[in-house]
Amino acid sequence: MKITDAIDLLKSYKGPDRLTFRPPASEELIAGFEQSFGVALPGDFKTFYRFANGFEGEEDMFNMISLEEIHVDKSDNNGFPIAEYMIYSDSWELQVNPLNENGYVISYSGLELTHSLGEFIGRFLKGGVLGGYGLYFWHDEMRAKHNGPSKPEKFARLLAIFRWGLINRIIEIEQVKDWADHIVLTEEEPDYFFMELSMAKDANGVIALLDTQKREEDVIFRRVLFGLIYNCLIKAPIAPSDAMDMLYRLNSIDVLTYAEFSSIINIEDAFDCGEIEAKDDILVFLEQYKSFSLFNYDMWECYNRKLEEEFSVVERDNSRKAAWQALVSKERAKPLTKSKAFAVIGLLAVVFMSLAYLASMYRDSFGNPIALSPIITLLLMLFFLSAKATIKRIY
Repeated sequence: MKITDAIDLLKSYKGPDRLTFRPPASEELIAGFEQSFGVALPGDFKTFYRFANGFEGEEDMFNMISLEEIHVDKSDNNGFPIAEYMIYSDSWELQVNPLNENGYVISYSGLELTHSLGEFIGRFLKGGVLGGYGLYFWHDEMRAKHNGPSKPEKFARLLAIFRWGLINRIIEIEQVKDWADHIVLTEEEPDYFFMELSMAKDANGVIALLDTQKREEDVIFRRVLFGLIYNCLIKAPIAPSDAMDMLYRLNSIDVLTYAEFSSIINIEDAFDCGEIEAKDDILVFLEQYKSFSLFNYDMWECYNRKLEEEFSVVERDNSRKAAWQALVSKERAKPLTKSKAFAVIGLLAVVFMSLAYLASMYRDSFGNPIALSPIITLLLMLFFLSAKATIKRIY
């Protein structure tokens, strides 16, 4: 597809997702970009940017990046991102041939997709990012051509999630079958397992097939399921009590961080007490996993690394707080030195003697001294108790 044909499709695009086009890039902006980064933009890209300086789609915040936002890493052999989605959670890269102004490659995850910007835009308009025949489908299709047919063991974690989700009714059988259909369609000689999965008649048949595969139930397995539970809870097909039960069964101090483990325990306690905020607490906890979905399993490792970094900061802060509290407690428990203790006792003696003297100076309206022996006695008792506590801390 020529870039002019792709632009015509963009002009006549009616949905399903709304596109927001930026104003055309000026010749000065295009020339300034090339001069700043020492990159000669291919003719297709100049034509596109003269039409619009990028655009944004509603679907998962897909973005054809504007020239002002493109960052060129000169050490990356003239490669730089030209499209991204989910705020740079994923991106597509342009590789320019310095010896040929119009020679370029658009790639994803190091895999060459096309030499045509028009084809790239056409693929996006046809299936979006996640839809059938969209950008991810395209990548899987090209990967199958380069690497050969996929094997079930490669998807051990995803298949385990399918099984758990089907049993607990947070995943529908159509989602599993659509995924299997996708592999069957993109690969010339798909493994027979995916064909069987695609043709399964009901959830029990799918679960029986999944039971034949090795299950990988690690920390990513749990965090992806947290993300799926979050989406189900937002859409309200499951009750908060069901979500809490699933969190309880997925909780493991041997796999999750202490921050995650303790958060689930606290939410469970709040839920058992019938607090109104319990559902909100569940959503607040699960929101940090919302990036995980069944469609972006190639990004699970990346999302998990980001979470690990965030949790490590939390755990480090908690350990510092605990260490500080332990130090304060230790200092408070230290016995006083004798010199400090006698100084404190002396100060207490001066204070209480002064109070006793002031009390003895009180007189009634006739000028007679008031009998304050009970008050003086009480002050002396307080003094001896304070002195006793101070001496006790010496030893």
